[in-house]
Amino acid sequence: MHATLPLLELTDFHAIRRRHSETLQVNLGYEYKQRCLHCHVNAGPNRKEMMDRQTLELILPVLKARKISVLDLTGGAPELRLFVEHHGQEKIIEFDALLCAVGRVARLEGYALEALGIETNRAIVTDEYLQTLYPNIFAAGDVAGPYQFTHTAAHQAWYAAVNALVGQFRKFKVDYRVIP
Repeated sequence: MHATLPLLELTDFHAIRRRHSETLQVNLGYEYKQRCLHCHVNAGPNRKEMMDRQTLELILPVLKARKISVLDLTGGAPELRLFVEHHGQEKIIEFDALLCAVGRVARLEGYALEALGIETNRAIVTDEYLQTLYPNIFAAGDVAGPYQFTHTAAHQAWYAAVNALVGQFRKFKVDYRVIP
């Protein structure tokens, strides 16, 4: 590994300051259905290391103590385990995927949208080009809806940026048919 600090000290690169952590990523294990060569852990079907329950039980106290609002679970395929109590007995339920819907709502306050007359209804109202009431204000991602996924935000960001830059010559309608 190359030492980067001496190289940065020779430049006018701004100082890096540590902020409060908002996300805790937890790797549940190295077992994975396919061999993974792109990540640093070399996960794969022959790796059997999985996080034990004692370590798992430390996650919630860390989230609370550090006031971390997002838990990102990764690794641990092909099966994940849910520990539940049923009629006084502990049961283990194995599963392949977890869909967690927590009722996210886009944060639309504090941008003076209402003062500008930009309509919001759980999201900023845009046209098919992601343009708001004003031709120079575009919205993309969670604030624009209709899907709150990272890949959708990236998809919309391309359309919003291109339409903002070259929209006077040609506009592109967002195509959601490619969103899984």
